[in-house]
Amino acid sequence: MYRKHVYRVILVAFLLVLSACSQESAPQTPTPTASGPMEQAAVTETAVSPRPTPTTQPTQTSTALPPTAEPEPTSVPLGGIGVIGDSNSDEYRADDNRGGEYAAVTLNWIEQLAVSRGLNFGEWGTWDEPRRTGYAYNWSRSGANVHTMLSDGQVDGLAAQIAAGEVAYAIIYIGTNDFSPANGNYAQIYDGSMSDEDVAWKVNRFVADVETAVSTLQAAGDVHIILGNVADPGVLPGISTLFPKEDGRQRVTDTVNALNAALANLATAHDITFVDLQQFALDLATKIDADGYLILDGTQINMTEGGNNPIYMRLGDNRGHPGTVISGLLANALVITPLNQLDGVNIPLLTDTEILANAGLR
Repeated sequence: MYRKHVYRVILVAFLLVLSACSQESAPQTPTPTASGPMEQAAVTETAVSPRPTPTTQPTQTSTALPPTAEPEPTSVPLGGIGVIGDSNSDEYRADDNRGGEYAAVTLNWIEQLAVSRGLNFGEWGTWDEPRRTGYAYNWSRSGANVHTMLSDGQVDGLAAQIAAGEVAYAIIYIGTNDFSPANGNYAQIYDGSMSDEDVAWKVNRFVADVETAVSTLQAAGDVHIILGNVADPGVLPGISTLFPKEDGRQRVTDTVNALNAALANLATAHDITFVDLQQFALDLATKIDADGYLILDGTQINMTEGGNNPIYMRLGDNRGHPGTVISGLLANALVITPLNQLDGVNIPLLTDTEILANAGLR
């Protein structure tokens, strides 16, 4: 019974990590204004205690990335990779400056793929809205939802880069804010504030917005698109403390399941790659030990609590964004594995040791 309880807590925590959101605004059309090299952040080598106590050396570095020397080579010179998304993909080492005293070793999935595999997300610089500081091809903006990715210029900006021949691959990883428990969107479905008709309209508009994005990108030029689905944050206990009505939680689950089925059908219809992130969370949860730890290369990652120290699964910010270790695993599932299904592409997965090194735990 104890292990079953820990498993449920872990899965809820991980689904919440995948559903992390930020409520910053996401304004208007982008053009580059400046660019320059990034500082290099020192990564401190330490050992991790079995319990969740800080062990890496904190630093005060912001807007910086670790050294990019000698990333693992790919078998083919991949073109530019563009991203549409929200705070899970907006650079941690830029304006959002996540990680507090562990900022220098707090990296999201994009930053780790750039650092450890040399994947091309564009030049690092400072850009006009809806971007700020970060990679030129990463249009993700904290606070974005599926509709604002269209209205605030993410899709049009990336389409222009595809048309210019700068971007050959596009990743759409959006929607966590549309169903987040932190901003009222989950509650509206849970408590019946949204009628069945309104819920159906929400799902249909979500799918229509994604289809508009996909069609716009495909019309812009030759591009391979990867579409991630939406993780349901309320399918198991944990959320039940805030949302105790089982039938209400089930209503949200049914809505997200219907949405994800429609997104899978859309991916098939448009011949794009579909990544099931909810299944990714379920698979990862089976690898957690009875005490709530994921063991990576002998290092324990606390999967039940949060904090900026990289030994925690999720950060200590007010949304619990994915920490460096989980972001590295996400990079494998969302990007490397799907790209390796393409002819001639063979990108080595991020190893556990590399991910831990990015987190300052090696």
